[in-house]
Amino acid sequence: MACPVRAPSQGGAHERARVGPDMLVSLAYRLYDDRGELRDVVRRARPLRYVHGHAQILPGLEAAVEGWRLGQQGTVELDPEEAFGERDEDAVVEMDAAELGRRPRVGDEVVARGRDDELVLTVVAVAGGRVRLDPNHPLAGRRVRFVVEVCALRPATDAELDRAQSDIEERIRREDAIVYDGADGGAGPMPDRAESSMGPRLLQLRRKPAPE
Repeated sequence: MACPVRAPSQGGAHERARVGPDMLVSLAYRLYDDRGELRDVVRRARPLRYVHGHAQILPGLEAAVEGWRLGQQGTVELDPEEAFGERDEDAVVEMDAAELGRRPRVGDEVVARGRDDELVLTVVAVAGGRVRLDPNHPLAGRRVRFVVEVCALRPATDAELDRAQSDIEERIRREDAIVYDGADGGAGPMPDRAESSMGPRLLQLRRKPAPE
């Protein structure tokens, strides 16, 4: 599905290089949800850097900036499947709050580490000694809008290309990694302590950041 991109403005038109395969691209952006609320800001001083064509950023955003020049700016609107994916309600799990070692609060994050990977879940409910955890991205299932600028652009070095390729291979290898427990190799509901060989040391509770 084509990504809607509205009227990119050109800056640095003298620059011949364009965003394309094996280019190291630096993006600054503002991210808005489908209600127009600002959800993330990446500034030019600390941009998002990636090697184009190596699946290191959202697929819809990568496709949208293909061919842009250094300094170009534009608005990119993405459907869920091009951005943070659809919500998977079946992935939401419950467990004993005691598994976390301290009292969780709504908005906290739980990092569940397996042998080869980790999953970040958000605490969405706490009641009756149980905690409800959601692994979906907060913007899953929602249309989003990026206001983007290409703030740096050059061919990637051999070392950067090697790292990008290694990242792809690692992601493929970890696609079916065990995240919770899983003698059967599955990634089913997170088990309680009595049913699991996974000790509480593999669960890390991170407090929700205080408002700035």
